[in-house]
Amino acid sequence: MGFFKIFIFPTLGRYLQTSALKNLLLPKVFYIASVIPSPTEFIKSFQAVIFNFLWKGTDKIARKAAINNAEYGGFNVTDFESSIKSARLAWITRFFSEESYPWKAYLLHLLKDFGGDFFLYCNYDINDYNICSVFYKEMLLWWSDLRAKYNTSSSYKLVIWNNHEVRVNDDRLPIQTISRPI
Repeated sequence: MGFFKIFIFPTLGRYLQTSALKNLLLPKVFYIASVIPSPTEFIKSFQAVIFNFLWKGTDKIARKAAINNAEYGGFNVTDFESSIKSARLAWITRFFSEESYPWKAYLLHLLKDFGGDFFLYCNYDINDYNICSVFYKEMLLWWSDLRAKYNTSSSYKLVIWNNHEVRVNDDRLPIQTISRPI
């Protein structure tokens, strides 16, 4: 019976807690975070709340280990930060689709001074641009980060306009000097 008290029940409890998180709390928070800005501070503090609930205090194992699937020794805990970022980056896929949505027009309006949809093909640093929507600014930041980490083709780095690595007098080359290629 001691074996069950020490290992089986706490482990089963973690899976039940993880299930409760995944089925009750996280869908509601994901929905809200997919449509409103999600500052890094919020993401980190909410991730801390998740693990505090799971461990009832300080972390017992590394968070990356807890995020692993059960078959690899983890508890299959949802990585909140990755989930928020992937939901936000899904907007990029929708942006490139053929359907017409009002939010697309607004994003194009925000990007019109930087080349419109051409901006998404550039090697930009989002801090160089005045984008008033925090939601879209986060999305563009995460898009830039994703491409920098995982893009096997570096063709976006060859574009000189809006390229944070190409500067003239410590300023980016503005896109207004050219027309968009077809």
